Amino acid sequence: MQPEPSAKGDADDRPGPSTTVTSTTAAKKLKDLAVCQNQQIILCVSEVNFYTSAQTLLGREPNSVLACMMRKTSPLQPYYTDKILTYYVNRSPECFKYILDYLLNGEKCTLPEGLIILRKIFVEAGFYELSELQSLLERKVLRFLRGEN
Repeated sequence: MQPEPSAKGDADDRPGPSTTVTSTTAAKKLKDLAVCQNQQIILCVSEVNFYTSAQTLLGREPNSVLACMMRKTSPLQPYYTDKILTYYVNRSPECFKYILDYLLNGEKCTLPEGLIILRKIFVEAGFYELSELQSLLERKVLRFLRGEN
């Protein structure tokens, strides 16, 4: 049975060895994750909650609708759900999971096969003004039509 962690969340309360992180790439990833954890938000996309961070929405396409939502001057202001800033967007949750994957991974994101779903994602990317994602989708559709998958 594990002891209860202290309210402070001391490193001694965590399971695993107490050695420091030596990999510079691991250390950078952990710092990035800490920033994301501190900036956690919920995007409620037509009643489906996506947990992400402001940094994720701001990072890849800083002029997109999603990035602009994060600005203090945005007319769309968040509300709180369980002490987490929450934004409601009445759009397609089916497509949003791919949009979020793109925002996290860029061109390495996983996109589905099939022209209909790719078209739906393209329309949603247009709504969010994610022009680089739209270009990526156009290239994928062209490869699909040429039989190059």
